[in-house]
Amino acid sequence: MDNRTLAAWMKGRSAGEQAELAKACDTSIAYLKQISCGTRRPSEALAEAIHLATKGEVAAISFFPRLLRLTLNHGVIIT
Repeated sequence: MDNRTLAAWMKGRSAGEQAELAKACDTSIAYLKQISCGTRRPSEALAEAIHLATKGEVAAISFFPRLLRLTLNHGVIIT
C-alpha cells in the first residue's frame, strides 16, 4: 500500500489546496493539522471524506493503524 500520510500530503500542498481539502471535508484547516500531527483522530466519516477528497492519496484506513496492520498481515485489501 503506497498511500501518503495526511501530514505528508498537507506538507506538499499550498495553503489554498489545504483550504480546499478542509472545505471538501466540511472541517477546518486547523482540525486537519491536529489530525495530521496526531493530536486528534478523525471519525470514520471524516477519514472517508479525506480519502475521497484526496482521490485516495491519503487512504481512510491509514487513520486506523490496527485495521491497517490487520489487512497487511492477512493480505486483505479493503476497497
